[in-house]
Amino acid sequence: HTMEQICRAAKAKNVVAIGECGIDKLKSPATVKVQTEILAAHAALAEAVHKPLILHCVKGQEEIMSLHRKMAAKQAWIIHGFRGKPTQAEQLLREGFFLSFGALFNPDSLAITPADRLFIESDTSNTPIEEIYRAAALCRGVSTEELAATIANNIKLCNIAIF
Repeated sequence: HTMEQICRAAKAKNVVAIGECGIDKLKSPATVKVQTEILAAHAALAEAVHKPLILHCVKGQEEIMSLHRKMAAKQAWIIHGFRGKPTQAEQLLREGFFLSFGALFNPDSLAITPADRLFIESDTSNTPIEEIYRAAALCRGVSTEELAATIANNIKLCNIAIF
């Protein structure tokens, strides 16, 4: 898709977020410079349409944090499939990011993520989302119902119009 097509599509009511986009230093054939330029265009779009930005980040945390600071983003930036260590989580959280955890979460990182910065996802995992919620709730010492209420609140907080 061209950026023009993406911009048109982003305005649709059934589009609830922009992404997944980001920096991948391991698998992307594009240079980090090109990836950063494309990410900046998607981030600007997220701001323009008032929708959160879903981020893919593989070894690109510094670049993503730098762009976030430079843009002074008002929309939520959500790191999807976060598997990093607690020190990485702390850096991202200090910068205002949300973290979304899937089946292969780091328990220590999940445990330190504030409730109002947390998402749970299944992404491409074969693990049912209910199992991921149960494991995450157990890790955080809360009920699955409490975790589900937290996530529902964060969906509203991030202006994700799925309810």
